[in-house]
Amino acid sequence: MGHGDCLSCELNRKYSCALLVVHRGEKLMRRLQWCRGSWPKRHNNATDRYRRRLHGAKAEILSILVKDSSPVFGTNDPYREVGAEAALKILETVTSHREFIEVLKRMGKDGVKGDFNDLRTNYAILMFQRLFKSQQSAKTEEWLRNLYG
Repeated sequence: MGHGDCLSCELNRKYSCALLVVHRGEKLMRRLQWCRGSWPKRHNNATDRYRRRLHGAKAEILSILVKDSSPVFGTNDPYREVGAEAALKILETVTSHREFIEVLKRMGKDGVKGDFNDLRTNYAILMFQRLFKSQQSAKTEEWLRNLYG
């Protein structure tokens, strides 16, 4: 195991990512919203590649945020709530069912689209194990209601 592969490095990446999303979230969210709004109406290969990269970036950030860091601390993850808040901020940039499914399928797959089992597993980890068990549960329910309502 080389430097960068240890649990403390993984925890540092997770916490840094969460802080970036939470504290710099307004600028990041505006940029993601602008990128979505700037896509041309007609689809072409460049637009599709850009869209896949954006879904992959959201999925990669969510994958980092939902990793369980409890083994590092022995009992519980003190950054769990910060991670949940950051994950919800990322999800708030998702505005369609199709985009949500794309992000869930790509979580933990390094940008490659997964199958139905990946979708189901990632949904359970993100929604049931993280967000619904956090202080963000009411906001998560509201986001889901708005997405599907």
